[in-house]
Amino acid sequence: MATENLTKLDTYVALIRNYLADYSENNYLQPDKEEFTDGIISQSIAMALEIFNSCVGHLTKYTIEDFPVPTLLVFGGAGYTLYSGGVLQARNHFSVSDGSTSGPISEKTELYKAWGQELINNFLTLSAKFKEASNMEAGYAKFASSYLLTHYNVRARRLL
Repeated sequence: MATENLTKLDTYVALIRNYLADYSENNYLQPDKEEFTDGIISQSIAMALEIFNSCVGHLTKYTIEDFPVPTLLVFGGAGYTLYSGGVLQARNHFSVSDGSTSGPISEKTELYKAWGQELINNFLTLSAKFKEASNMEAGYAKFASSYLLTHYNVRARRLL
């Protein structure tokens, strides 16, 4: 990856980490540790970019350097990051019992799933709207109406 790509990727990783408030000082259960690695967040960004380019509306060829709406990539990247975290939480879920007290360990699976799905839904909906608006804007200058052609022909006949 080119240096400018890494800088842009680092910027998006920081934006997503900030959006999720994933800082060691906010992590009460595992102090001095961020929950999501830069690698997980980077992969989530790549997934969101791929989904945007291939599945939402018409096909596009945006890269991380020229992505048109950074907030969309933050929503998508954060959503897929939370999904990834939910998979980890589900894999590490177990219950403990000590005397008369028992309870689950790592019970954030459903919360991560719900928040991830909410962000992904926002990402997909807003991406579709962006692409629709882009299509309309691109086609507006080339828009032709049968009504306009008919009106032009009627006026042309009157001149004869």
